[in-house]
Amino acid sequence: MTVSARNIPHLLAIAALAWATSHAGCKEAEEVPVPAVSPDVADATSEPDLADGDDNGAAWWSELDELPGALLSVWESGDGAELWTVGAVGDSTTGPMVLRRRDGAWTWFDTGVDENLWWVHGDPTGRVVMTGEEGRALAFDRSTETFEPLETGTDATLFGVWGPPAGGDLLAVGGYVHPKTGPPTLLRISAEGVATAESLPDGVADDATLFKVWGRADDDVWVVGNRGTLLHYDGVVWTPQTPPDAGARWVTVHGNPTPGLVVVVGGTNQGQVLERTDAAPTWTDRSPAFAPGLSGVFVTGDRAIAAGMVNAVARRRADAPWEMVEGPDLSRDWHGVLIDQQGDEWLAGGSLLSAQALNRGALVRFGPDRAAAAAPPPPPPRAPSVDADADGHLDASAADVSDVTEVVDSAEVLDSEPGPDAVDDVDTESSLTLTLGTASLGEFAPLPDGTDLEIVQGPQGGIHIEVAVELTIAADSPLASGSEIIATISGDMAIEGAVVGSTTLSNYLMPAVAPGVFGSGVMFLIFEQDIAAPYAGKAAQVSLTVALDGGLEAAAQVGVVLVDWF
Repeated sequence: MTVSARNIPHLLAIAALAWATSHAGCKEAEEVPVPAVSPDVADATSEPDLADGDDNGAAWWSELDELPGALLSVWESGDGAELWTVGAVGDSTTGPMVLRRRDGAWTWFDTGVDENLWWVHGDPTGRVVMTGEEGRALAFDRSTETFEPLETGTDATLFGVWGPPAGGDLLAVGGYVHPKTGPPTLLRISAEGVATAESLPDGVADDATLFKVWGRADDDVWVVGNRGTLLHYDGVVWTPQTPPDAGARWVTVHGNPTPGLVVVVGGTNQGQVLERTDAAPTWTDRSPAFAPGLSGVFVTGDRAIAAGMVNAVARRRADAPWEMVEGPDLSRDWHGVLIDQQGDEWLAGGSLLSAQALNRGALVRFGPDRAAAAAPPPPPPRAPSVDADADGHLDASAADVSDVTEVVDSAEVLDSEPGPDAVDDVDTESSLTLTLGTASLGEFAPLPDGTDLEIVQGPQGGIHIEVAVELTIAADSPLASGSEIIATISGDMAIEGAVVGSTTLSNYLMPAVAPGVFGSGVMFLIFEQDIAAPYAGKAAQVSLTVALDGGLEAAAQVGVVLVDWF
């Protein structure tokens, strides 16, 4: 069965890669142009006007799929002529994903660097800046088609970059994730170079990580991060805000000029959305029900779209509440979001589940059937050796070209039966049976006692374990015949009797995966500390309870061995 994105919350988890060779000076872009294709497209005169909120005839369309590295950001130039998307390193033979859509074709660039790139933004001068891990920052000059590495003076991961629409200095934000530690990072990128920006205010945690920056002008800027970090800059000083959840993980911020709406998204097990306007400056929780963690948001006019883990997509129209909507028929996690100047919605993502993932890059568009851009190159072939120039840059000229894979596969999830090794506790009075296990690529598997369970490193700090449950309800219960149930799921993990992590999910939707059987999908229990070393190799007891209306509940426990493969 196909399960909506709202049903399977889990945490995006990506490892920081090691620093590779730095490259001085400007590098001429090495690119693989792709010939145009001739798709069967609708007459442009019949296209719905999404900018006016008319979705009739609109659908999800695949632009890029199965790229070797996940895509993490998407940006459109101010003149609407170019669309850029950047992301992770695909494999040992390629650099990070950097692709541009222009004049009806996609071009893949070899930038000559070897770090994951997290964000891309351009300014009115024609410069496109990309930032990423190990302090990497690149400036692409659209007039000369060259990349210039920028010396940032830091090895922090630069998760976000932004510049004012009218031009001026760009701001880059970031920080450190395990196993590195360090302070929050805020840099100012000018024509003269990169320098540390204004001092952050008291109250920002010494080990906080800043994730994204956005503003309406150089004296109206917002920054978000973990540990509840939410800041505003008025052109002189940074001022901490007081959001409803002081300890939350805020991942992305965006807004519009009028009526001054600013939206912040984030969350872990459950997605969170905050809003404020100039007229109502108090931050208000607008989180939609049943949302997994949200990673990206974009606002234009009276429209907004947010997206996140396991194909989660939420929309807001005018003053209506946020609503979870059906995403593309594709099993991906989304990180970058855009509404382009035609009103089409774009999602950039991939497989972002663990330190071993960060692949299967995808870019999708919601809108009418427009003339398609030519397909990008497929993942470059893996080879024992790759020719390089004198500076160590990979030769991209040998990359083959083929059509992009269409978005046709949907996630078939949670359709296996509980196995005999599962550790079950049965509530005989209510006839509920809970089975604790894992869900990998949508397949539920019971978790036997003594199983090794990975401590998963998050991309922006934090560690967790991933688990799932299936709840079986006796056939004579009225609940057994439903297509879904709403539950409260709570749990913890303990080492030698001391709780080291926990989770609580309220109003959690569990779809029926078989008659009388309801599945949770992937959930995670978050550790109280951010470093895996104290827990690695330890035996832990994992306990989960599912409670339904009317006082019905069932619990399950299993013993695991925590391992740190990161």
